Amino acid sequence: VVPAEERTLAEVLKDAGWSTAAVVASYPLHARYGLGQGFDVYDDDFPDLVEPEGGGIPVFFPERHAREVTDRAIEIWNRMGPGPRLLWVHYFDAHAPYAPPAPWSDRHPGAPYDGEVAYVDSEVGRLLDALGETGRPRIVAVVADHGESLGDHGEKTHGVFVYQSTLRVPWILCAPGELPAATRVT
Repeated sequence: VVPAEERTLAEVLKDAGWSTAAVVASYPLHARYGLGQGFDVYDDDFPDLVEPEGGGIPVFFPERHAREVTDRAIEIWNRMGPGPRLLWVHYFDAHAPYAPPAPWSDRHPGAPYDGEVAYVDSEVGRLLDALGETGRPRIVAVVADHGESLGDHGEKTHGVFVYQSTLRVPWILCAPGELPAATRVT
């Protein structure tokens, strides 16, 4: 749990007069873990966690799919007003069990993880299109929480081993007019 005395980016921006909102897709980011600190809206409305019989940690977490997350994010963005805004949007689809919806499942037969990534990519595009140009500087950051082993080292997903396949993640930062374009940092 994030301790209350820790200062989050949302708290810093809110104190500076920004509207802040988050839409998260799965239980690991539930507000009960303190991640809602500083957000005017912290939308974590997804199915309840069902713990396995006899206790223990669930294998899979309840989640909202990317289309629903995007719909909620657009709805909340449109309610936030014209001032400076922070919108954190979290997608969870590219986690096991991999089951992309059509047409992504058809486009990636035998590679459901790839289908999930393509599905989320299309939803990020839909979100950015809906947010539109505000006439003010806009910074978009796309970051993954981890990679997937996909069978490397005998691990089907992630969480057991610490290899490059799970440690290396993309981080895309786009700030037109604020940062040099097409810069790659290794």
